[in-house]
Amino acid sequence: MPILSNCVDLMNRGLAPSNFAIAAPGYSPPPTGAVTAPGSFQPEPEENYRIEAIEIATNFILNSGLQNPRLLRDASESSIPVTANGVVWKSEEGYGFVRIVPEQGETKGIDIASAIAAADAKECKGKFATGREAELIDSEVIFRGFSACEDTDGARSAQYFVLPRKKGGFVVFSLVSEMQTGQAHKVLNDEKLLEIRKAALVAVAQ
Repeated sequence: MPILSNCVDLMNRGLAPSNFAIAAPGYSPPPTGAVTAPGSFQPEPEENYRIEAIEIATNFILNSGLQNPRLLRDASESSIPVTANGVVWKSEEGYGFVRIVPEQGETKGIDIASAIAAADAKECKGKFATGREAELIDSEVIFRGFSACEDTDGARSAQYFVLPRKKGGFVVFSLVSEMQTGQAHKVLNDEKLLEIRKAALVAVAQ
């Protein structure tokens, strides 16, 4: 399965959802005088990905119902690295990111969800459980993944949602919670997770 293998390789350049990065391809402008063939794909500058991610993340956290959410300028307040194609956020319930995955051949949303699960399993050094599914919300398909790890670092869970991007590719949302906290337990109930997934849909559509 070359598509999945390539996607897993992409994820493994960073770390698992509690601490992983999806790399954005580098961008080099065409040489002066170069002629671009009609209809050929031109990668966007990485800064465009970050600006887009900030806009989507802002709309997402405003509609998510999370307590005191905010965007982070760096990763000092979480274990998630800040990347050129995304932004990190934090709330009372946990932390997460919004990242842009540019269009890459025939890669599908379920491939990305599978790759994240594989990276999660590799990072967890104790009891681990994971699952993924595609679900229909407001006539839109969301690829959802979830994992739980309990090891010497403690108990934690990760939820992630992969949505189609208007410009091609996908937008990945994550939510990582330390399960021993009371607020985290509230996030994990089905009603709250549905509200968060709907907020992701609204953010991508705007």
